[in-house]
Amino acid sequence: MKLLPFTWWASCLLYCLFTTATHAQVSPLPPLNTDVVWEIKVQGQIGFRYDTIAYGQRYCRCGYDYVALVLNGADEVLYMRQTEDKAYYLRDIADCDQERLLYDYSTATPQIPVRNPFGWVDSFDLISYASSPLDTVGPLRVPRSVLHFSYPFGPFTISTLTLWIRGVGDLLHPFFPLFYAFNSSSTETTYSLHRLTVDHVVWYDSQAEQSQPSVIYVDRDATGGLQDGSSWANAHTDLSAALQLARAGDMVWVAEGVYVPTGGIDRGASFELRDRIQLYGGFNATETHLSDRTDSALHPTVLSGDIGVVGDSTDNTYHILRIQDVRDFAVLDGFTIRDGNAMGGGVAFPFIEAGAGILIYSTFPAENKASIVLKNNILTYNTAPNGAAMSIDDGYAVPLALRITQCSIRHNYAFFRAGGFYLPESLTQPVEVSLQDTEFRDNRFNTVGGGAIYDYHSGTRWDVVNTVFAENGTTTGAGGGAWALFQTVGDKQINLLNCEFRDNFCRGPGAGLEYYHFGGVSHLSLKMEKTTFLRNESFANEGAAFVLGALGDQSSIDFLATECLFADNKAVLRGAAAYVRLDGNDGDGHVRFDRCEFRDNWGRLSSQGGAFNGEISTPDDPNLPGRRLYLYFTNSLFVGNKGAITQEQFSARCGIVDSIINCTFVDNAPITFAKGYAPGVADEIQFSDIYIKNSIIWEPRLPLWQILYNGNPFVLSVNDYELDHCLISVDSCDLPGGDQACQTFPNWFKLDPQFVDTLGGDYRLKHCSPFVNRGADVSVLGAFDLGGLPRLQDGILDVGAYETGRFATSITDAFTRLACATDSTGLVAVSTTNGTAPIEYTLAGPGGRAGDSEGLFEGLPAGAYQVLVADGQACHDTLSVVIEAPLPLGIHATAAPYTSEAQRGSVQLDSITGGTLPYELFFASSPWDGTPITGLELGSYLVQCVDAQGCQIDTLVEVSLLNSIGNLQNSPFAWVVSPNPVSAGSPVNVAFSAIDQAPYQLEIWSITGQKVTSATIANSPPLTYAFTPTRAGVYIAVIRDAEGRPVAERKIVVQ
Repeated sequence: MKLLPFTWWASCLLYCLFTTATHAQVSPLPPLNTDVVWEIKVQGQIGFRYDTIAYGQRYCRCGYDYVALVLNGADEVLYMRQTEDKAYYLRDIADCDQERLLYDYSTATPQIPVRNPFGWVDSFDLISYASSPLDTVGPLRVPRSVLHFSYPFGPFTISTLTLWIRGVGDLLHPFFPLFYAFNSSSTETTYSLHRLTVDHVVWYDSQAEQSQPSVIYVDRDATGGLQDGSSWANAHTDLSAALQLARAGDMVWVAEGVYVPTGGIDRGASFELRDRIQLYGGFNATETHLSDRTDSALHPTVLSGDIGVVGDSTDNTYHILRIQDVRDFAVLDGFTIRDGNAMGGGVAFPFIEAGAGILIYSTFPAENKASIVLKNNILTYNTAPNGAAMSIDDGYAVPLALRITQCSIRHNYAFFRAGGFYLPESLTQPVEVSLQDTEFRDNRFNTVGGGAIYDYHSGTRWDVVNTVFAENGTTTGAGGGAWALFQTVGDKQINLLNCEFRDNFCRGPGAGLEYYHFGGVSHLSLKMEKTTFLRNESFANEGAAFVLGALGDQSSIDFLATECLFADNKAVLRGAAAYVRLDGNDGDGHVRFDRCEFRDNWGRLSSQGGAFNGEISTPDDPNLPGRRLYLYFTNSLFVGNKGAITQEQFSARCGIVDSIINCTFVDNAPITFAKGYAPGVADEIQFSDIYIKNSIIWEPRLPLWQILYNGNPFVLSVNDYELDHCLISVDSCDLPGGDQACQTFPNWFKLDPQFVDTLGGDYRLKHCSPFVNRGADVSVLGAFDLGGLPRLQDGILDVGAYETGRFATSITDAFTRLACATDSTGLVAVSTTNGTAPIEYTLAGPGGRAGDSEGLFEGLPAGAYQVLVADGQACHDTLSVVIEAPLPLGIHATAAPYTSEAQRGSVQLDSITGGTLPYELFFASSPWDGTPITGLELGSYLVQCVDAQGCQIDTLVEVSLLNSIGNLQNSPFAWVVSPNPVSAGSPVNVAFSAIDQAPYQLEIWSITGQKVTSATIANSPPLTYAFTPTRAGVYIAVIRDAEGRPVAERKIVVQ
């Protein structure tokens, strides 16, 4: 029978591995690491195969966080996300619409319909599963679950396969060993899942004999009882004896207190942790379940090497704890291990001069990978020539997965290497090390390197998450103040996530991290993400933050740093933040920094490369292929470094290519960029090129030659530089080679980039910077800028490390067409895109200026306006708007005077102007067709016009006795009407002086031509008459002489 393809059985297996009915997960996803999760052996008629499945890269898709499941370290076969009680998966990470349910912890219904995860079943979407508990089994007496699988098209034909599964898990992320029972007469296949939901690491093997678990209790302060370790009351008092009695699968619980491996003076005495034993400390001797142990720090369990004379370290034990002959797994959780001293000299095996705290060793080789977990431990004040806190034995011949979680390794001292952890060169099997939530602090070495870690093994893989390396180093020895890595052959892989290297120091290179290769074919892959290198210092060399050196033939480097910070690192020479060196022949280096910050990194004795220095040297032999160093800096910021980037060549048959895209450089004096230039040498033989694109180079204190330096202060040029869509803070590119360097593509000179806040260290562009949306298209830039914002915000790239939305204003609402010329109903609403608070809006136009913080202006009359907008970044814009209205509505009518009862007055319409046709006319409040009106009494008449928009104008037309109002010429008197105007109901006094002594007649008329009153004025001055109007309106006072002729008229306005 042929083996079924992985897409079938792995999908089936993955589903089962992830399925349970009763346990709800707390954390949405497992920790990001690449430890092997499952090992699978598939046995068929034609042979067998081994496979492993591990957690891989995380992806953010469709608004969710997915983790890849990786087959054999290469292929991503599924992408999983978890909620508290369900898991979902995608087969294609780009196809969000095809997400399916992988498993469901819910027990609300006995039948759980699940979308089919099996790639080989194409015609059905739903298969039903039901889970039910059976008797407790296994070494931990946990429930066994049976999964009933119902499929309508008959049984699966997998009865000739044997699945052997081994894995490591914990409470939050359980894994499931799989058994199956095949019923050939039905359509049901039953899977038995041993679901081990415990809060400690467990080991599974479907072919292993099921044994009953044991917990062995140890309490040094126990008195009485049987002291057989069966309970706290009967606890052992001797931990060494208890460990010797423990069988595979047992747990040993140790109460608080100080334990030494011997009561005598034998420095060779050690505690021994053997295969399949789990050793737990931090108990108060009352717990009945492991979960009852709340905080081991409250009940410290100390394994001490201080034997013999207390306080005298010279007679302390060589190795406090030996983890020996582990083939499957071992666990150490909740201990303080201190005061070991492996400075013995000539001590016979297995007691070597390494691993004073913990020594991992084996007396015979093995093929199975051993899994050792160290959790919640403190290793401190241990001393050894190498690996004071912990070491793997020379020649260790077992594949090893070592997981160190929530541990503190501090104050340890090594004379040669590794105050913390040592991996010797002589290891013969792969070693995978996972560090998570751990600190290495204040560990020291004297001569060789590696205050925290020294790794000389050729086949190590490191996955380091949330781990701190602080204050490790030496003032006398070599490099690798915190971490030293060396390699002769093989592949070394390092992944760092959310780590911190701070205040580490050494005399040699790499106060934070040092890597060197010497020897044969090798490769280094180093990835760091969201990792900080802060205040590390090399007192006598280069590369204070980290150094990478491939110094042998056929060695290569792949390096990627993403979202990392390098700040205040100090070295004597160049590359205070990062130093990369290739020597020898054959093997390239690829070094990339994306979304990283380099701030205030200095080489004390160098004017160049304070942030980064790259070097390459190869033999000058035309028969050898040579080598290349490729540098990439994208979306990154360089500020205040003593030189930004330097690249050096020390032979004629090598090359460096530096691509700098969308970066920002500010105040990196005295030499911003530096490289060599060899005129007359063919580019295919030797080259040192720097390409800078979409970048800001703002060094206003420096001339061009100190910004783009070509290695010779006496022969200045900018040859082999190329700038494309860059801003540079000089007047021009006026050195030899400048036409090619600066004029091949568009560039800008000495324009203010308009940073947000240079004093505050904020080098984002203002929204109104002229370099927003001015970059050239780049296909390999990445999706995000240095600040984590999308790289394309307006469809065009910005220049520099940050992407900024363009400052823009717009009129979002307006009422600009008034119905009537006299209206004040205009409205303008203005909004701002990408403005920075506070935003002020100012309206200028008819009536002056008005301010508003919301950009809304109402009640505006017709006219031309400007809206001035200014934001908190001093960005500003002006918008113009015109509010229109018809011409003012006007009406003109004339009146013929009232001369007598026979010749009464009349009114005729002369013209209507402005407004909007058609018009409606009213005369004395009655509709009027505009034809002349005759026979009008003396008085004033109201004429009204209303246009099509409802606009109205009123005017008074007066029919007077004469065609004018006022005193007649040569009038024989003077007269006064007061008060005028007057309020209705108040008296009006009319007084005059007669000159010719003749009697006069006074008449008061309404505007409609009705006589209100009259009186005869005697000729004995002064003459006065009082009149009290009762209604508001216009009245006319008329004076007639003795013959009835009018001699004067005057208006009286009553309000």
